[in-house]
Amino acid sequence: MGNEPPRREQHLDDVEVITDLQRQNEVMRQQIAELTRRLAVRDLEDHEESDHGSRSSFENPFHREPCGRDFRVRDDYRGGLGFKVEIPSFSGTLQVDDFIDWLNEVDRIFEYKDIPDRDKVKLVAIKLHGRASAWWEQMRRSREKKGKPKITDWEKMKGKMRAHFLPFGYTQTLFQRLHTLRQGTVSVDDYTEEFYHLIARNDLSESEEQLVARYLAGLRQSLQDVLNVHSLWTVSEAYKRALAVEKQQNRKPVTNNRPARPQEPPRLTTQGVQGTQGASSSTIKCYRCGEP
Repeated sequence: MGNEPPRREQHLDDVEVITDLQRQNEVMRQQIAELTRRLAVRDLEDHEESDHGSRSSFENPFHREPCGRDFRVRDDYRGGLGFKVEIPSFSGTLQVDDFIDWLNEVDRIFEYKDIPDRDKVKLVAIKLHGRASAWWEQMRRSREKKGKPKITDWEKMKGKMRAHFLPFGYTQTLFQRLHTLRQGTVSVDDYTEEFYHLIARNDLSESEEQLVARYLAGLRQSLQDVLNVHSLWTVSEAYKRALAVEKQQNRKPVTNNRPARPQEPPRLTTQGVQGTQGASSSTIKCYRCGEP
């Protein structure tokens, strides 16, 4: 009976220890949850930094973005596999083919990054420099003075740029070059390269079969005669077969090992022989009288 108070005190101590441990476990659980959330935020920020390259390496994880649309216009968007792809700048001094390539590259970037239509014109406008930037500002102010709406459609902006930066009659000239393209004396490789070059720059709505027919029509006749007996469905297939036929036709003939015959001395023509005989007969004299 005398040991009863110590047992009660021990029991109370055990309860207090257990309660303290539970409190510590709860604190640790909250800390782990907070650290996990912070790490997730940091991973998201690092991923966005690798995509955009414009955000700091650390941001307040408790910061909340304001409601509404983000009006910051960035020159690249996260999409696809997350690779950083930027729109190339344009100063208005490129060659004609380089300008067409620039337009095509911008279209491919828009498609890859899934750029919204409402942002395309803004993204291109901030990439204009020099002569191109001056042209855009002049056109923008001119439309504003005339009360015309701003250009917000990329296809319309692209049409304005083509009309200004391409030479007069460029589209017609380009189509004529494609329509009259012939292989001539160049190789199949060179002809095919020029064919693809013109196809990429002409706005054609032809099927693959029509392109094959156009490609074959420009080859040399000796190649057409061989390829026309085959069923060709793509330009790539036609190119490969044309390349093989060209190599076969350019192959040198096999020569035998027999020694060449010695060339016979040139023979006189009939007119030469008659002339010689006539000249010699006029000098023959009689052996008796000495007269001719």
